Amino acid sequence: MTASNSKTSLLISGQLPAFVREEHDTFVKFLEYYYKSQEEEDQSLYLAKNMLRNLDIDQLYQHVLDVHTHDNDVRDDYSYITFLQKMYDTFIKYIPDNVLADRTNILKHAKEFYLASGSEGSIKFIIQALFNKDASFYYPKSDILRASDGKWFIERSLRVRNVKVNNTSNSFAAVNFGNTFIKGAVSNATAIVEKVDSYYDKGQLIYELKLSNIYREFLNDEIIFTYYTEEGVDKYLTANLFSGIITSAQIVSGGQGYTEGTTVPINSNTGTGGQVIISKVSKGTIQAAGIVKGGAGFKVDDPLLIFGSGSGASGSVADVDDSGFYHPNSYNVVWSTINLEANTQIGNTLYSNLNSSNANTTIANAMSYFTFANCGPAYSLTVTSGGNNYIPPITIAISANSIISKMGIVGKLQIIKGGLGYVAGDIIEILNPLGSAGSGAIANVTNVAANGMITEVKLGQVPGQIIGGSGYDWLNLPSANVVSATGNGANIVVTAIIGHNEEVIQSVSNIGTIQALTVVSGGYGYTDGPTLALDKLGDGNANAILSYVTGAYSYPGRYITDDGHISGFNFLEDRDYYQEFSYVVRVNETVNKYRDSLKNLTHPAGTKLFGEYDMIFDNETLTNTNVEIIFSNTESIILPYKTTYQVEGYTSGVFAPNVVTGVANAEFVVGSFSVNTSNHLSVYSAANNEIVINYFNSGYRAGDYVFLQFSGKNTWANLANTNYVVTAANLNYVTVYNSLKERSDGVANIGNVHIYNPDVMITVPYSRPSTNDNVYLQFHTLDYSLANGFYQVLDVKNANTFNVLHPNMTTANDAANVANLITKKIIVTANGHGFSAGDEAYVLLLGGDTANTSNGYYAVTETNGNTYNIVGANVIFSGSTAVTYQKKSKIIITNHPLANSNSVYISLTSGDRSNTLNGIYHPVKTGADEFTFNVAKPATGNSNVRVWYQSNNYSNIVFTTWQTSNGYSANDNVYIEFYSSAADLANGIYMIKDVYSSNTYNINYDGNTYITNAYGTYGSQVYIPGHPNTINAIAHSGLGIVSGSVMEGVALVSPYK
Repeated sequence: MTASNSKTSLLISGQLPAFVREEHDTFVKFLEYYYKSQEEEDQSLYLAKNMLRNLDIDQLYQHVLDVHTHDNDVRDDYSYITFLQKMYDTFIKYIPDNVLADRTNILKHAKEFYLASGSEGSIKFIIQALFNKDASFYYPKSDILRASDGKWFIERSLRVRNVKVNNTSNSFAAVNFGNTFIKGAVSNATAIVEKVDSYYDKGQLIYELKLSNIYREFLNDEIIFTYYTEEGVDKYLTANLFSGIITSAQIVSGGQGYTEGTTVPINSNTGTGGQVIISKVSKGTIQAAGIVKGGAGFKVDDPLLIFGSGSGASGSVADVDDSGFYHPNSYNVVWSTINLEANTQIGNTLYSNLNSSNANTTIANAMSYFTFANCGPAYSLTVTSGGNNYIPPITIAISANSIISKMGIVGKLQIIKGGLGYVAGDIIEILNPLGSAGSGAIANVTNVAANGMITEVKLGQVPGQIIGGSGYDWLNLPSANVVSATGNGANIVVTAIIGHNEEVIQSVSNIGTIQALTVVSGGYGYTDGPTLALDKLGDGNANAILSYVTGAYSYPGRYITDDGHISGFNFLEDRDYYQEFSYVVRVNETVNKYRDSLKNLTHPAGTKLFGEYDMIFDNETLTNTNVEIIFSNTESIILPYKTTYQVEGYTSGVFAPNVVTGVANAEFVVGSFSVNTSNHLSVYSAANNEIVINYFNSGYRAGDYVFLQFSGKNTWANLANTNYVVTAANLNYVTVYNSLKERSDGVANIGNVHIYNPDVMITVPYSRPSTNDNVYLQFHTLDYSLANGFYQVLDVKNANTFNVLHPNMTTANDAANVANLITKKIIVTANGHGFSAGDEAYVLLLGGDTANTSNGYYAVTETNGNTYNIVGANVIFSGSTAVTYQKKSKIIITNHPLANSNSVYISLTSGDRSNTLNGIYHPVKTGADEFTFNVAKPATGNSNVRVWYQSNNYSNIVFTTWQTSNGYSANDNVYIEFYSSAADLANGIYMIKDVYSSNTYNINYDGNTYITNAYGTYGSQVYIPGHPNTINAIAHSGLGIVSGSVMEGVALVSPYK
């Protein structure tokens, strides 16, 4: 209500003249009552006086509340409600009446709302008012695909050490570089430090400054500086840059035989602290195993023990040398143990581990024996399963009979040096090393050459002892000593104990190839072109390039977003959703509930609105399982199954490579040599690293070698009598480089010098090496400086002549002039080897110079009758037994039906499958149970095979699905697509004949390639439910061996409906 002192009716009498009040009392009362009537609520005077109050929603509500006792009565005040509605209709006409928010409150803030119209805030305001929920926004234009729109960022930094404040060390002050302007003391390069990171690298605290606004390049190891203020005092902050930081290692070639996790040494004279590891190598299967040293006392089928990181590999001994040449091929072994009868009475008739015996039974008859027969050094191995995931190192051993291998029997001797003057029958003592307890072994010289050189030895028997004795330690082998009255110089060694001392190598599928190198620590100071010493690891053939940074370090660039990437979350612009002027409101309400309100109140002109229902996941939603989903008119789509197929009807057999035993020797070429022993006396002057020699018309050119012999009192210590390289020459002078630096103060060393030509000219009738080859030469000469050994070929003069460098011309003498060349070429004698130049031969080199030979595949370079040549990795200095595996191989099948001129399809199921390909071959029948054929590359061991003959006709094909179950039944129709490019296998529809298991079934290859509706009979019927007239349209007569046949392979099979 209006206060009484503000009513006009109370002021009337005071506003009229005195004569009116005194003479016209009725008129005065009329005026007072008139104004009283206008002061009533909702009358004109009342409204005029309360206009400002009524425009304030809060004061208006309080006024009505003063009139009414209860808040609910306010809501029923018709005038008040009418007035508010008028306000609503005037100012917030398009806010729905059912809005959840207080419309009075909305009315109060209508002005701010309209000023913000079209903004995200205005839309959020409406959504909050309508639903009391938060809204979010998405603008499709942010995901429009735009060319060159990628946000590329390259982070750059400086790594610093030796932090100082006012020239005093203070590493903790490095954080003060943050948000400062730094400068290089030498380079004058500048940058802004955005932030400072710290970490430890190899135990050293590193501070890394992340930069922006870089101007010019910072230099190696220079000082950077800046100023900062601390407690009102300006301070001078400096640090040294780390330079030469290794950033990455790029693999050039991966090599083989490397081990994951290995730290690779870094070659550098300047850097320190870097660490690069081999972080990933290839893994694979063991393809084959070969014998380096056959040991002794093994039998065919002894299993292989394979140690390594992989699993599943297995194999066995395929062949042994049971000739008895090295040791007996059989042993009678006592397995009874006398110690077990320690408490048995002699008169007993029952013993726990002896034969039935009594006091009169000899010990020999009381013992139980077993015969260990057909044994010898291992000759070849077979790998039955290659396993998987193998990486180096891999170790393979042979598991011999457990009883015989524990007996410690000497099993093999080797002649290292035959000596001279020995006779057959000389005794060879077997001597225990310190700490060993073997006994009972002895051997004899059984054969000698005409000069008494031992050529053959054999183990003998000491009475009461087994041949080879017992108790010897295979880890600490005994020695051998030849006792002879006439001979000397022999060297015989014990190389194996029965059941031990074998050495096996393996052929692997590219195992240990480096696939990734990781820089664990970049170190610092690597400014001299550091390299990785990969040649000291693995097979030595890997190579990688190190990248290192000096000055500012640049991290690998990266895209901050996927903008502009075709593979990213980007879309082509359209005229509807993905355009510049569309927006999406996300709230968990349907757009129909708020579209009109947004369009009427705040929707920006020229834009397009989309609504997206925002899913809310809460505990109730997550646990609610009362959901029913109904699909209608759906069709199941079954993807094809990957399967292996195999044509039924093969015959099993055994495959074996043909092996020829012969000898291998190094190529020994008898030649001659010559050397110019004359010299020229002159004077020299030496300073720094140069020696200048007066020599008129010397004939030398830059790059030539000269041997210098200095004389005279002025000769200084830094002039050696040796070979030098000519760096310059003219008509009067010859200049050479001296690695031993002379005085650098300008004072020259002057004296006399003899100049020699150090060329040693070698002439051979054949096998001349090439320039830079390392060759082994044997000299027959009085010149003691020309020692037998390896020399580098300097130059090739003609087809038969080359030269090497004489090490000391002061002793030069070519009186005898015989020079023999031993090359890396190995001449192998193997009758009927069957190789041609370019073939690969698998060769086991047994005995001889084992330090320089290795078993494996070799490329055949030349052939001549029963010999072929290969090239070894090293020069060998003694011959060895050579076991050659031929391309010619045999298959053994009892009563096989093969006839010459027929073809077969052969598939290996075990053994060396990596080197022998499955396919069609044209064998030669050699007997009722055997035929032979040539493979492209010799296999390294026996294996099992399947053989399909050309003379047969095959009609059934078995399929094995690569999953536990395929769900097929007999008479189901399937569509088959053969992966193999087999000439006689047609893709098409076939009917399943028999189901063998959940994932194995077969078809009859009299099946068709497509289905048609017709009557007639064309072969076995293909039945489709509901279509009884469907039959084969094209029939096959089965499968045979023709060009392009593939009898085993992979296919895709899917149901046909």
